[in-house]
Amino acid sequence: MDRRWELTRSAASAAVLIELGREYGVAADQLLTGTGITAELLSDPVNEISAAQEIELAKNLVTALGQVPGLGLRAGLKYQIATHGLWGFALTTSPTVRDALTIIAAYPELSYSFSRITVESRADSVALVFDDHDVPAEIRVFNTERDWGILVNLARAYLPDAIPFTDLSVTRQAPPHAHLYPELLGVTPRFGSPRDELVIPNTLVDLPMPQANPAVAAAFTAQAAQLLNRRRERLGIAGAVRHELLRTRRFTTDQDEVARSLNLSVRTLRRRLADEGTSYREIVGETARLLAEELLASGLTVSDVAHRLGYSGAPAFTDAFRSWNGTTPGAFARSSTHTTRR
Repeated sequence: MDRRWELTRSAASAAVLIELGREYGVAADQLLTGTGITAELLSDPVNEISAAQEIELAKNLVTALGQVPGLGLRAGLKYQIATHGLWGFALTTSPTVRDALTIIAAYPELSYSFSRITVESRADSVALVFDDHDVPAEIRVFNTERDWGILVNLARAYLPDAIPFTDLSVTRQAPPHAHLYPELLGVTPRFGSPRDELVIPNTLVDLPMPQANPAVAAAFTAQAAQLLNRRRERLGIAGAVRHELLRTRRFTTDQDEVARSLNLSVRTLRRRLADEGTSYREIVGETARLLAEELLASGLTVSDVAHRLGYSGAPAFTDAFRSWNGTTPGAFARSSTHTTRR
C-alpha cells in the first residue's frame, strides 16, 4: 500500500460523500461497508480517518452510483471552506490567489485529493498539475472530477468577480457527460490532453483575496504545518522525509534544511532514521530514483527531469542517475518498456 494512504485526514470529507449517497438513495451502511468507518465517527469532523479508508468509501460510492453523470463534479461542489479546516482557512485569508496556490502546493496532503498536486509557474500563467497515476483506477475519474469541483466551488465563493481558472486540461477522452463541465464548472475542458491541470493567467493570479489577512493566514499556515507534521510522525520519520522530498521536488536539498522543515535537529534526524534502519542518503536516492524513472518513462526529456528534481542541469542529474541505476537516464528512457500511463 502507498504510505500516503496511511496518512490521516478529517472525517468531514467522508461525511460529504455519505450525504451525497443519501441524496441518491444509497444508505450510509452500504457506503461504509468494509471501510472501518462508523456512523458515530462521522458525526464529529474533529475525528480522523485514513486516506485508505476514504478511498474504500469512494469505491463504494462509485460502485453504487457510477451511472450518475459527473458524480465527482457533483461531489466536489458540495465541499465548503469549513470542510477543509485549517488548510481551507489558510487559503481564503491569503493575500493573493498566487499565495493560496503556494499553500495548495505546500500542503496537498491536507486537501482531500488523492492525487499528487504541484504548481508550475510559466511565462504567462501558473498551472495546478494533478498526478493520479497511483490512485486506484476505479476512482480516478471520480477523484479528478471531485478536485475540479472543489477548486471551482471555492473560487466561486471567495472570488465572486472572477473565476481564475481559464483553462482545464483533462487526460482522458471526453465522457458522455462532457457537457456538464461548462454547465457545472463554467470551464470547457480540453480532453485528451497530456496532463490533468488547471491554468490561471498571470493577469488573474495576483488578484487579492477578498478576505485577505496576512497575519491570520500566517497563523493558519503554521497550524496546518504542525498538523501535517503530527500526522506524518505517525508514519515514522522516514515517511516524513519522503513526503518533504516529494513536496519540494528538490532532491539536492541538504539534510539541514529537511531537518528544519520537520522541526528536528540534524543529529535527531540521523538518529531516528538509523532507528528505522535507513539514512537520509538512502531515502533521497530511493525516492529520487523512483520519481526519475516515472518521469522518464512518461516521455519527459533528461533536462526536464533534472529541472523537476532540483538538479543544476542534465550532467549533474545524469551522474546521480548513473549512481542509482548503473546506466544513464537517456539509456534508461530508450530501453524502458513502459508507456505513458494513459
